Amino acid sequence: MNTPPPQLLGEIAEVVGRSDFARANAIATKALREGFVHPALFNVQAMWHERNDRDPEAVELFRRAETLAPEDPAILNALGLCLARLKRFAEAVAALRKATVIRPGHAPGHYRLGHTLWQANRFPEAEQALKKALALEPQMAVALSCMAAVRAGLGDMPAAGSHARRALQLNPNDPLAVSVVAATEISEGKTDTAMGRLDTFLSVTGLPTQARVMALGLKAQALRSQGRAKESYEVYALRNGLLASRVIPGEGLARQLQTLNNFLDRASSSFWRTAAAAPIESGPSCHVFVVGFPRTGSEMFAQILGRHPAVALQSGHDLLAQAAGEYLADEAALQRFDHLDAAQLAGEREKYWTGIRANGLAIASKVLIDASPSNAMRLPLIAKLFADARVVVMQREPRDVIASCFAELPRVADVIGDALGIAPIASLFDQIARIVHAARNRMTLPMTAVRYENLIADPEGSLSATCEFIGLEWERRQFERRGTHESDFGYGSERAGMWRDWAAEISPTLPLLQNWLDEGGYR
Repeated sequence: MNTPPPQLLGEIAEVVGRSDFARANAIATKALREGFVHPALFNVQAMWHERNDRDPEAVELFRRAETLAPEDPAILNALGLCLARLKRFAEAVAALRKATVIRPGHAPGHYRLGHTLWQANRFPEAEQALKKALALEPQMAVALSCMAAVRAGLGDMPAAGSHARRALQLNPNDPLAVSVVAATEISEGKTDTAMGRLDTFLSVTGLPTQARVMALGLKAQALRSQGRAKESYEVYALRNGLLASRVIPGEGLARQLQTLNNFLDRASSSFWRTAAAAPIESGPSCHVFVVGFPRTGSEMFAQILGRHPAVALQSGHDLLAQAAGEYLADEAALQRFDHLDAAQLAGEREKYWTGIRANGLAIASKVLIDASPSNAMRLPLIAKLFADARVVVMQREPRDVIASCFAELPRVADVIGDALGIAPIASLFDQIARIVHAARNRMTLPMTAVRYENLIADPEGSLSATCEFIGLEWERRQFERRGTHESDFGYGSERAGMWRDWAAEISPTLPLLQNWLDEGGYR
């Protein structure tokens, strides 16, 4: 390896120390063109790409730096944080966890791992990482506030409030801690106190967008709990407008789904025919896809199923995203997909199983439940690739789904993109419902439906019927919580008929929703 001279590396370090990343990138790029190779050169290039909102390119450069210095915790931490921003949480966690193994006494490293696990909704693991950070640095405010958010995510509001108040003693304007304390107050019925706290926080100059989004969402929740529906709608709308600057762009999603539906309307029966495949080594006893529009309860139902010791749960990672981008994005892609041969289909199938293995799931002889939030949009892929799969469709009153998505948009924005208002959300609902309808009528895979309202009213009835469908032993004790809190994914504050709070805003979408209201028997 042609190592650059020490004075060149020293110059780069000095320029980075001045935060002149453009100059540092120029020096590193020139050195690489001259044949020099060193992890610092790729690292500096990656840092410049990060600061110019080019995270995919930064990841590749951090990877090259990691190849040259696989035990460098600084590179691993930078790589992990970059991957987390791209929502590639499994890879991010792997990099950050490796950094903590290399440098176990570094509290910020454990905090970064815990924060990323929290973002990925892997709350028990996040709690363990944050405990290590706080054991090393008990006064780390960001770790305390993140621990508060983890406990809130698990529904343990007393513990969440305690951690958050400790964080506020160290940093009175910690956004996460302010939000958790306000959420605790709302859960205790102290809505006026919560709104006062949130209004004071929202008046802070230079508040980051993400912090403002969290605070506005909680203020709207407090207003709604007081019966002030119109005011809550206005605050949610303000919050959702701010989300436009930070959601994964959804431009073209509605158009892509319309193109897919147009193709499905005229596709021959062979399009839905599943390709035969050899069983995978050490594979699952049953492979189940849980599908549904966001906020139909699919993530909650999957979490309940995941309590069973014979279940391996895959959620949060869209393992079919790459294939969807390649084969479902437009008319030409769909035509290519329709003509893939057996070897090409086998290759796509293997990519999926590689992703399962990379996530560390033990699936041998278990019921594998894939509950990726985007599964409904992937049904043509599922039908074609997995001959032995079964499909569970979640259903919920469509108007409640639209209202829930509007109120809980930060939870679903990664799936529905820039559909930030009632009308665009309803339009996406219609498009995805059409895909599910076509699959139900033409797909050869076994399919059943679980009604959200029935799951809430009679969970045992819904569980026992689903267990019979997927070949899972039904016993009440198998689904009991295992001595820990669980996330309610925001459903705990929702009720049947919640759409009526915003009937005037939702009523114009009825022409889009009427077919699905009729199909579900909703009035």
